[in-house]
Amino acid sequence: MSKDDKVGQALRGLEEASRGTLVAQWRRHYRSEPPRYASVEFMRQAIAYAIQERELGGLPASAERELLAISKGTHPTGTSSKIKIKPGTKLLREWDGNTHEVLVTDKGFVWNGTTHSRRASLRYRYYVSQTLVIGRPRSDVPSKRWRIPASEIENAVLATLTSFLDDQSELTSIFQLAQMTPVEATAVLEAATSLSLSLGNLDLTQFRKALQSYVTRVEIGDATIAVTLNLAELHHVLRLPAIKSDEPQTHTIVTPVRVTKRGVEQRLVIGRGVMTPVKRDETLVKALARAYAWFEDIRIGKIGDLSEIATRENLPRSYVQAHLPLAFLAPKIVQAILDGKQPADLSAKKIMYRTDLSVEWAKQTSQLGFADLYRSVA
Repeated sequence: MSKDDKVGQALRGLEEASRGTLVAQWRRHYRSEPPRYASVEFMRQAIAYAIQERELGGLPASAERELLAISKGTHPTGTSSKIKIKPGTKLLREWDGNTHEVLVTDKGFVWNGTTHSRRASLRYRYYVSQTLVIGRPRSDVPSKRWRIPASEIENAVLATLTSFLDDQSELTSIFQLAQMTPVEATAVLEAATSLSLSLGNLDLTQFRKALQSYVTRVEIGDATIAVTLNLAELHHVLRLPAIKSDEPQTHTIVTPVRVTKRGVEQRLVIGRGVMTPVKRDETLVKALARAYAWFEDIRIGKIGDLSEIATRENLPRSYVQAHLPLAFLAPKIVQAILDGKQPADLSAKKIMYRTDLSVEWAKQTSQLGFADLYRSVA
């Protein structure tokens, strides 16, 4: 019997297992007693994790050390100040005749609109739909109430632009490279590749300046994002002959897109489910670290009842119960979250309160929107 077959058979056997059977399996896998009053579902999740950990491998030691350090507050991510300020708070201070604004986010602070976009005389940290700007729906077109972080739009535009620059067949068609000599065409394609790579290495100021040069318009619809490129500027940077006045001055790329919510934020999902680039979600990481540390205390027998965790952490027992399943996420999912490679709309709450989350790691990756990290054993 193959390893996958053994895992699949063992997981299926847990579905109808009695409490007594689960207690016996807990003792065998963890060499300790399960917590008093532990639910059948909790024991099933923990045992399923142990079975797959034994056969498929668990978290790398480096990830385990990082999670424990975060839970203890000894990792840079886990440090906290004495004063707690709720994300979304705006701090204003008048100094030297100017008003300075600091926006508190769950990842730090944004000073004076570092990620703001400008429209007329107002400054926004977000690109907002016309419906929100004027306070009512437009009469000429159907519209939705969107407030999307500026970085989301910029990252989506960057992904569209670099995809265009990396598409040799598209470049050949748009710039008529077939009419050039092979040496000339190759030089243009190499310049496009070089530009694509350089765009990802620019700092924020340089990046926005580049977008203003190469992009003339961005329009987000209900299901698409349309990015209009400045062909005259691209001709210049790719060392192509100047565009004639009777030739097209722009080229529009339309890409499938949908707007999805993650907490209070809205994010863009472009193409075939590809998220705009995201940074590591420290809130989610801390939630994983807390659940991991709690379950470590349980598996070594340090905690005999979930109520002990609730009392120690000054939290409701129901919250602890909802939080602990984060400890049973597939190791590759946990590693992806630590690396900041999670789907843009994934949050701790989305995982904690998902009642249909499978105990099988392969199915978890599909349910939570990750690429196939494991082959299903079902």
